[in-house]
Amino acid sequence: MENDFLNKIQAIFGHSVDDYKEYINTNMTEIKKFINSQRRKNSAEFDSHFTEEEYIFDLGMYLIVDLALSFSDSQYIDLKKDNQKVLKFTEPTMFSDRLKFSFRNFLYTLFNTLLSIKILLKHGLNHQAAILTRYYIETTELIIALMYDDELYEIYMQDCEDENEFKKWKQYFTPEKIRKIIDEYENTVDKNFNLYDFRKRVYKNLSQTAHNSCLDLNLGCFGVDFNNEEYLRYNIAGVISKDMKQTINPVIYSTGIFLLYITTILCDLRKMKFYVNKKDGDVPYLVALEIYKELFYDYALKNAKI
Repeated sequence: MENDFLNKIQAIFGHSVDDYKEYINTNMTEIKKFINSQRRKNSAEFDSHFTEEEYIFDLGMYLIVDLALSFSDSQYIDLKKDNQKVLKFTEPTMFSDRLKFSFRNFLYTLFNTLLSIKILLKHGLNHQAAILTRYYIETTELIIALMYDDELYEIYMQDCEDENEFKKWKQYFTPEKIRKIIDEYENTVDKNFNLYDFRKRVYKNLSQTAHNSCLDLNLGCFGVDFNNEEYLRYNIAGVISKDMKQTINPVIYSTGIFLLYITTILCDLRKMKFYVNKKDGDVPYLVALEIYKELFYDYALKNAKI
């Protein structure tokens, strides 16, 4: 049967299948060269246009993974290589083994999501990064709610049959229900700096992208030129554009909100104690967080209208 099909192809087009395979392989090689060239170009261009954003983005990302280390049996697992310094913590013995295990996993997943967004942005894939950013925001909010509300955490960790999973999600874990829990806690971290309105606004825009609204899907392969905002640059295999800031900002804001809220919950509500260790150049987590907070507040105030 297969030979009959291949013979028909050769009869119609006058070439063997092997001839076409060679043609396809040649074209695939050229496409790979083009993609790799674009990746190198985009990465360099991203660094030149988003220096400030990349620094605070990276600092927030590493604070998240360093926080995860405090809930690990081995604080240096996979990260203490080549004399690399990591932030140190006291062992959170007041937490159950299950809570330590799950919270650590939550944070590592959050870190990987943040890293994925950065890779997409540096490759100029802004539309795709925006879709993942919506998931990232929802994940940060879910983790805050779970660590704040013990009852919700227990419900979340219950084993469920597949047919009951959606019912449980609708009852307890929709973004609206999670945000209602966060509302109760919103002003306890910083009464002078409430970012909830910003979060609601950007979430709506990101949801339109994730749900493939007509406008977003049609414009997903374009980017706004840095020098001429009326000119749209065609995006094929990635392009660095001015409108990428509308994706980067929500990520930075959400990371900042998450770190401020989760640290306050851990210290004040769950009475976690962090090391204050100044030996060998180690940077305590709370010291690094203070440096991050200063940068974050400055950035957030400058970009409040975005």
